Amino acid sequence: MNKKKLSLCLFSLVFIAFANSAHSQQPLPSSLLSSSKLVFYTLGDQGTGGKKQRKVAAAMEREAEKSGKPDFVLLLGDNFYNNGVVSIDDYQWQEKFEKIYSGTQLKDIPFFAVLGNHDYYQNSDAQVQYSQQAKGSKRWQMPDKYYRFDLGRVNNRPLLRLLGLDTTNVDSFDKQASFIKQSFSSNKNKPLWRIVAGHHPLYSASRHGPTKSMHPKILPAMQDSKVHIYFAGHDHNLQLIKLMFNPIQVVSGGGGRVLYPIVRGHEGVRFAKSKFGFVKVVVGEHNMKLTYFNHKGRVLFETVENHW
Repeated sequence: MNKKKLSLCLFSLVFIAFANSAHSQQPLPSSLLSSSKLVFYTLGDQGTGGKKQRKVAAAMEREAEKSGKPDFVLLLGDNFYNNGVVSIDDYQWQEKFEKIYSGTQLKDIPFFAVLGNHDYYQNSDAQVQYSQQAKGSKRWQMPDKYYRFDLGRVNNRPLLRLLGLDTTNVDSFDKQASFIKQSFSSNKNKPLWRIVAGHHPLYSASRHGPTKSMHPKILPAMQDSKVHIYFAGHDHNLQLIKLMFNPIQVVSGGGGRVLYPIVRGHEGVRFAKSKFGFVKVVVGEHNMKLTYFNHKGRVLFETVENHW
Protein backbone atom coordinates (compact mmCIF):
# COMPACT_ATOMS: atom_id res chain seq x y z
CA MET A 1 0.00 0.00 0.00
CA ASN A 2 1.46 3.40 -1.00
CA LYS A 3 1.65 6.37 1.38
CA LYS A 4 -1.34 8.13 -0.18
CA LYS A 5 -3.60 5.09 0.24
CA LEU A 6 -2.28 4.48 3.75
CA SER A 7 -3.00 8.08 4.75
CA LEU A 8 -6.50 7.85 3.28
CA CYS A 9 -7.15 4.60 5.18
CA LEU A 10 -5.95 6.06 8.48
CA PHE A 11 -8.08 9.17 7.94
CA SER A 12 -11.13 6.99 7.33
CA LEU A 13 -10.53 5.03 10.52
CA VAL A 14 -10.14 8.21 12.55
CA PHE A 15 -13.29 9.66 11.00
CA ILE A 16 -15.30 6.51 11.79
CA ALA A 17 -14.04 6.48 15.38
CA PHE A 18 -14.94 10.15 15.76
CA ALA A 19 -18.39 9.60 14.26
CA ASN A 20 -19.08 6.70 16.60
CA SER A 21 -17.94 8.64 19.66
CA ALA A 22 -20.03 11.62 18.61
CA HIS A 23 -23.15 9.44 18.60
CA SER A 24 -22.45 7.29 21.65
CA GLN A 25 -24.86 6.98 24.55
CA GLN A 26 -24.88 9.87 27.00
CA PRO A 27 -22.79 9.12 30.14
CA LEU A 28 -24.71 8.92 33.41
CA PRO A 29 -24.22 11.65 36.05
CA SER A 30 -21.43 10.81 38.49
CA SER A 31 -23.80 11.32 41.45
CA LEU A 32 -26.06 8.56 40.10
CA LEU A 33 -23.11 6.16 40.22
CA SER A 34 -21.72 7.15 43.62
CA SER A 35 -24.61 8.17 45.90
CA SER A 36 -25.47 6.02 48.93
CA LYS A 37 -29.17 6.92 48.54
CA LEU A 38 -31.19 7.10 45.35
CA VAL A 39 -34.67 8.41 44.56
CA PHE A 40 -36.56 7.52 41.40
CA TYR A 41 -40.08 7.64 39.98
CA THR A 42 -41.56 4.76 38.03
CA LEU A 43 -44.56 4.58 35.71
CA GLY A 44 -45.70 2.73 32.64
CA ASP A 45 -48.32 2.78 29.88
CA GLN A 46 -47.81 6.52 29.69
CA GLY A 47 -47.12 7.27 26.03
CA THR A 48 -50.32 8.92 24.83
CA GLY A 49 -49.33 12.57 24.60
CA GLY A 50 -52.74 13.34 26.11
CA LYS A 51 -54.12 15.15 29.16
CA LYS A 52 -53.75 12.27 31.60
CA GLN A 53 -50.10 11.72 30.75
CA ARG A 54 -49.50 15.44 31.19
CA LYS A 55 -51.28 15.47 34.54
CA VAL A 56 -49.17 12.58 35.85
CA ALA A 57 -46.04 14.35 34.60
CA ALA A 58 -47.14 17.55 36.36
CA ALA A 59 -47.70 15.61 39.60
CA MET A 60 -44.19 14.18 39.32
CA GLU A 61 -42.79 17.67 38.79
CA ARG A 62 -44.63 19.05 41.84
CA GLU A 63 -43.45 16.21 44.06
CA ALA A 64 -39.88 16.84 42.91
CA GLU A 65 -40.19 20.55 43.69
CA LYS A 66 -41.60 19.74 47.12
CA SER A 67 -39.34 16.89 48.25
CA GLY A 68 -36.28 17.11 46.05
CA LYS A 69 -35.28 16.19 42.54
CA PRO A 70 -35.25 12.45 41.73
CA ASP A 71 -32.08 10.84 40.43
CA PHE A 72 -33.88 9.17 37.52
CA VAL A 73 -37.23 7.98 36.14
CA LEU A 74 -38.00 4.37 35.21
CA LEU A 75 -40.47 3.92 32.31
CA LEU A 76 -42.17 0.53 32.19
CA GLY A 77 -43.17 0.24 28.54
CA ASP A 78 -45.89 1.18 26.09
CA ASN A 79 -43.90 4.35 25.68
CA PHE A 80 -45.65 5.34 22.43
CA TYR A 81 -49.31 4.53 21.79
CA ASN A 82 -50.80 3.06 19.76
CA ASN A 83 -48.11 1.56 17.55
CA GLY A 84 -44.68 2.64 18.77
CA VAL A 85 -42.38 4.90 16.73
CA VAL A 86 -41.29 4.62 13.11
CA SER A 87 -37.76 5.95 13.57
CA ILE A 88 -35.50 8.09 15.76
CA ASP A 89 -36.94 11.11 13.94
CA ASP A 90 -40.60 10.28 14.58
CA TYR A 91 -42.54 13.34 15.81
CA GLN A 92 -43.81 11.26 18.73
CA TRP A 93 -40.45 11.58 20.49
CA GLN A 94 -41.28 15.24 21.03
CA GLU A 95 -45.02 14.94 21.60
CA LYS A 96 -45.03 11.92 23.93
CA PHE A 97 -41.68 12.19 25.71
CA GLU A 98 -39.48 15.26 25.31
CA LYS A 99 -42.19 17.92 25.73
CA ILE A 100 -44.14 15.99 28.35
CA TYR A 101 -41.33 15.63 30.90
CA SER A 102 -39.84 19.05 30.36
CA GLY A 103 -40.30 20.75 33.73
CA THR A 104 -37.39 22.15 35.71
CA GLN A 105 -37.02 19.02 37.85
CA LEU A 106 -37.31 16.36 35.14
CA LYS A 107 -35.78 17.94 32.06
CA ASP A 108 -32.19 16.82 32.63
CA ILE A 109 -32.30 13.49 34.51
CA PRO A 110 -31.97 10.01 32.97
CA PHE A 111 -35.10 8.12 31.92
CA PHE A 112 -34.43 4.36 31.91
CA ALA A 113 -37.00 2.67 29.69
CA VAL A 114 -38.12 -0.82 28.69
CA LEU A 115 -40.23 -1.88 25.73
CA GLY A 116 -43.93 -2.69 25.94
CA ASN A 117 -46.09 -4.67 23.54
CA HIS A 118 -47.35 -1.49 21.80
CA ASP A 119 -43.75 -0.42 21.21
CA TYR A 120 -43.27 -3.48 19.02
CA TYR A 121 -46.00 -2.66 16.50
CA GLN A 122 -43.66 -0.57 14.34
CA ASN A 123 -39.91 -0.09 14.90
CA SER A 124 -38.89 -1.21 18.39
CA ASP A 125 -35.21 -0.90 17.41
CA ALA A 126 -35.65 2.87 17.05
CA GLN A 127 -36.06 3.21 20.83
CA VAL A 128 -32.68 1.54 21.33
CA GLN A 129 -31.11 3.70 18.62
CA TYR A 130 -32.50 6.90 20.18
CA SER A 131 -30.54 5.99 23.31
CA GLN A 132 -27.39 4.76 21.59
CA GLN A 133 -27.15 7.92 19.50
CA ALA A 134 -27.98 10.23 22.45
CA LYS A 135 -30.78 11.91 20.53
CA GLY A 136 -33.03 14.74 21.71
CA SER A 137 -32.38 15.78 25.30
CA LYS A 138 -30.05 12.78 25.71
CA ARG A 139 -32.10 11.52 28.67
CA TRP A 140 -33.45 8.33 27.07
CA GLN A 141 -31.59 5.28 28.42
CA MET A 142 -32.22 2.02 26.56
CA PRO A 143 -28.81 0.69 25.47
CA ASP A 144 -30.38 -2.57 24.27
CA LYS A 145 -33.70 -4.40 24.44
CA TYR A 146 -32.56 -5.86 27.72
CA TYR A 147 -29.74 -4.33 29.75
CA ARG A 148 -28.07 -3.79 33.11
CA PHE A 149 -26.93 -0.76 35.11
CA ASP A 150 -25.17 -0.49 38.47
CA LEU A 151 -26.33 2.64 40.31
CA GLY A 152 -25.26 4.18 43.59
CA ARG A 153 -22.44 2.98 45.81
CA VAL A 154 -22.16 1.75 49.42
CA ASN A 155 -18.92 0.35 50.85
CA ASN A 156 -17.49 -0.26 47.38
CA ARG A 157 -20.61 -2.14 46.29
CA PRO A 158 -23.38 -0.97 43.94
CA LEU A 159 -26.37 0.30 45.91
CA LEU A 160 -28.61 -1.30 43.31
CA ARG A 161 -28.31 -3.30 40.12
CA LEU A 162 -31.12 -2.51 37.69
CA LEU A 163 -32.01 -4.96 34.94
CA GLY A 164 -34.37 -3.87 32.17
CA LEU A 165 -36.09 -6.77 30.41
CA ASP A 166 -37.93 -7.18 27.11
CA THR A 167 -41.00 -9.11 28.22
CA THR A 168 -42.73 -8.96 24.83
CA ASN A 169 -40.21 -11.04 22.91
CA VAL A 170 -41.00 -14.50 24.27
CA ASP A 171 -38.47 -16.10 21.90
CA SER A 172 -35.65 -14.41 23.84
CA PHE A 173 -36.75 -15.63 27.28
CA ASP A 174 -34.10 -18.37 27.47
CA LYS A 175 -31.37 -15.80 26.86
CA GLN A 176 -32.94 -13.30 29.23
CA ALA A 177 -33.28 -15.89 31.99
CA SER A 178 -29.55 -16.62 31.63
CA PHE A 179 -28.88 -12.89 31.63
CA ILE A 180 -30.73 -12.50 34.94
CA LYS A 181 -28.81 -15.35 36.56
CA GLN A 182 -25.45 -14.15 35.27
CA SER A 183 -26.13 -10.59 36.39
CA PHE A 184 -26.73 -11.62 39.98
CA SER A 185 -24.61 -14.76 40.39
CA SER A 186 -21.16 -13.30 40.96
CA ASN A 187 -20.01 -12.45 44.48
CA LYS A 188 -17.65 -9.86 43.01
CA ASN A 189 -19.12 -6.34 43.02
CA LYS A 190 -22.33 -7.76 44.46
CA PRO A 191 -25.17 -5.17 44.64
CA LEU A 192 -27.09 -4.46 47.83
CA TRP A 193 -30.43 -4.34 46.00
CA ARG A 194 -31.41 -6.54 43.06
CA ILE A 195 -34.05 -4.79 40.96
CA VAL A 196 -35.68 -5.86 37.69
CA ALA A 197 -38.06 -3.92 35.43
CA GLY A 198 -40.23 -5.12 32.57
CA HIS A 199 -43.52 -4.29 30.94
CA HIS A 200 -45.59 -7.37 31.75
CA PRO A 201 -46.37 -8.25 35.39
CA LEU A 202 -45.62 -11.66 36.84
CA TYR A 203 -48.93 -11.41 38.72
CA SER A 204 -51.76 -8.91 38.54
CA ALA A 205 -55.17 -8.34 40.08
CA SER A 206 -56.55 -6.73 36.96
CA ARG A 207 -57.60 -7.20 33.35
CA HIS A 208 -54.50 -8.94 32.00
CA GLY A 209 -53.83 -11.04 35.09
CA PRO A 210 -50.63 -13.09 35.47
CA THR A 211 -48.25 -13.15 32.50
CA LYS A 212 -48.03 -16.93 32.26
CA SER A 213 -45.43 -16.85 29.47
CA MET A 214 -42.93 -15.48 32.01
CA HIS A 215 -43.45 -18.24 34.57
CA PRO A 216 -41.45 -21.13 33.02
CA LYS A 217 -38.17 -19.21 32.52
CA ILE A 218 -38.15 -15.59 33.75
CA LEU A 219 -39.84 -16.12 37.11
CA PRO A 220 -37.55 -18.99 38.24
CA ALA A 221 -34.51 -16.94 37.18
CA MET A 222 -35.69 -14.09 39.41
CA GLN A 223 -36.45 -16.46 42.27
CA ASP A 224 -33.08 -18.21 42.01
CA SER A 225 -31.34 -14.82 41.86
CA LYS A 226 -33.25 -13.56 44.92
CA VAL A 227 -34.47 -10.44 43.11
CA HIS A 228 -35.83 -8.03 45.70
CA ILE A 229 -38.36 -6.16 43.60
CA TYR A 230 -39.89 -6.31 40.12
CA PHE A 231 -41.46 -3.24 38.52
CA ALA A 232 -44.03 -3.68 35.73
CA GLY A 233 -46.92 -2.01 33.94
CA HIS A 234 -49.29 -3.42 31.29
CA ASP A 235 -52.32 -3.36 33.58
CA HIS A 236 -53.34 0.28 33.74
CA ASN A 237 -53.54 0.89 37.48
CA LEU A 238 -51.43 0.81 40.65
CA GLN A 239 -50.71 -2.37 42.64
CA LEU A 240 -48.39 -3.88 45.22
CA ILE A 241 -48.26 -7.70 45.33
CA LYS A 242 -46.22 -9.76 47.79
CA LEU A 243 -46.10 -13.53 47.40
CA MET A 244 -43.80 -15.88 49.29
CA PHE A 245 -40.62 -16.88 47.43
CA ASN A 246 -41.25 -14.18 44.81
CA PRO A 247 -39.85 -10.70 44.31
CA ILE A 248 -42.04 -7.91 45.64
CA GLN A 249 -43.98 -6.69 42.63
CA VAL A 250 -44.96 -3.12 41.88
CA VAL A 251 -47.44 -2.56 39.07
CA SER A 252 -47.31 1.09 38.03
CA GLY A 253 -49.33 1.24 34.83
CA GLY A 254 -51.28 4.45 35.49
CA GLY A 255 -49.06 6.72 33.41
CA GLY A 256 -51.73 8.09 31.08
CA ARG A 257 -53.69 5.45 29.17
CA VAL A 258 -57.32 4.46 29.94
CA LEU A 259 -57.62 2.74 33.35
CA TYR A 260 -58.38 -0.95 34.01
CA PRO A 261 -60.50 -2.08 36.98
CA ILE A 262 -59.13 -4.07 39.90
CA VAL A 263 -60.29 -7.68 40.21
CA ARG A 264 -60.74 -8.71 43.83
CA GLY A 265 -59.73 -12.01 45.37
CA HIS A 266 -56.15 -12.32 44.08
CA GLU A 267 -53.58 -13.66 46.52
CA GLY A 268 -50.84 -11.42 47.85
CA VAL A 269 -52.39 -8.06 46.96
CA ARG A 270 -51.37 -5.47 49.56
CA PHE A 271 -52.59 -2.45 47.62
CA ALA A 272 -54.56 -1.94 44.41
CA LYS A 273 -56.27 1.13 42.97
CA SER A 274 -57.54 1.88 39.50
CA LYS A 275 -55.93 5.32 39.41
CA PHE A 276 -53.61 7.34 37.24
CA GLY A 277 -50.33 8.08 38.94
CA PHE A 278 -46.77 6.99 39.63
CA VAL A 279 -44.65 5.36 42.32
CA LYS A 280 -41.80 7.12 44.10
CA VAL A 281 -38.99 4.86 45.29
CA VAL A 282 -36.37 5.87 47.86
CA VAL A 283 -33.54 3.35 48.09
CA GLY A 284 -31.09 3.36 50.99
CA GLU A 285 -28.62 0.87 52.39
CA HIS A 286 -31.10 -0.76 54.78
CA ASN A 287 -34.55 -0.20 53.32
CA MET A 288 -36.62 0.92 50.36
CA LYS A 289 -39.65 3.19 50.67
CA LEU A 290 -42.44 2.97 48.08
CA THR A 291 -44.98 5.79 47.84
CA TYR A 292 -47.92 5.61 45.43
CA PHE A 293 -49.19 8.96 44.14
CA ASN A 294 -52.26 9.71 42.05
CA HIS A 295 -52.28 12.16 39.13
CA LYS A 296 -53.10 15.03 41.49
CA GLY A 297 -50.04 14.32 43.62
CA ARG A 298 -52.00 12.87 46.56
CA VAL A 299 -50.44 9.94 48.43
CA LEU A 300 -52.56 6.80 48.02
CA PHE A 301 -50.36 4.30 49.82
CA GLU A 302 -46.83 3.90 51.18
CA THR A 303 -44.75 1.13 52.63
CA VAL A 304 -41.16 0.51 53.73
CA GLU A 305 -39.48 -2.73 52.70
CA ASN A 306 -36.40 -3.75 54.68
CA HIS A 307 -33.32 -5.21 53.04
CA TRP A 308 -32.83 -8.95 53.52
